[in-house]
Amino acid sequence: MAKAKITERVIDTLRIASRRTGKSAFLWDTELRGFGLRVSANGHGTWLVQKWVGGRRGKFKRIAIGHHPPMTVEEARLKARSGALRASEEAALGTLHVTASQTGNVQQEEFGKTPPTPSCRT
Repeated sequence: MAKAKITERVIDTLRIASRRTGKSAFLWDTELRGFGLRVSANGHGTWLVQKWVGGRRGKFKRIAIGHHPPMTVEEARLKARSGALRASEEAALGTLHVTASQTGNVQQEEFGKTPPTPSCRT
């Protein structure tokens, strides 16, 4: 995982190197934290945004925001900075939360007003 300012020249160098080695490679931007490019073994690039989710025991979540040939470095950097990407992530998390709370209500209705107490078997 290399870190550098992402430019077209650096991308071309990384593409050649990944084709020679036959392995995918990541390049993370030094200007925008969490923004990067994954170049596969065949030379195709995917723009990524990496974000820490879950607090202390969480994990990194990588979100693909586009592919390299149609999307330039500047366009991808703008998309990574934009609030639209963050809003779509929060909306997705919000719908998951609503779904989870709805299933909790269904379980509570099935068992009555109070949920059953777990039995302690040792």
